[in-house]
Amino acid sequence: MFEAMIQMGPMLIVAAILTGWWSEAISPAGGYGLRSDMVAGLAGSIVGGTAMWAALRGEPGMLAMFAIGCGSAVLVIVAQRVFWRSAPAVT
Repeated sequence: MFEAMIQMGPMLIVAAILTGWWSEAISPAGGYGLRSDMVAGLAGSIVGGTAMWAALRGEPGMLAMFAIGCGSAVLVIVAQRVFWRSAPAVT
C-alpha cells in the first residue's frame, strides 16, 4: 500500500500543477492568478484522488490516477471561478 502511495502521489501533484497552469493559460480572466489556481488544483486533486482511491477496491494505475487528479482539479478550479470570482481589473 505504501509503495502505491509513493507512486500515485506524484501523479496527483503533476495533474494538479498541469491543470492549474492550463486553466490560467486558457482562461486568465476570473481567477486569482497562476499560484492560486495551482493551489486550488492541488487541493482538489489530492482530495479527489484520495477519495477515489479509498472508494476503489483495487489500486488504480498511474494513468487512471492522473486522470482522476486532473478531473478533481478541474472541478475545484471551475467552482472557484464560478462561485468566488476575483474583482475585475480596473484599467
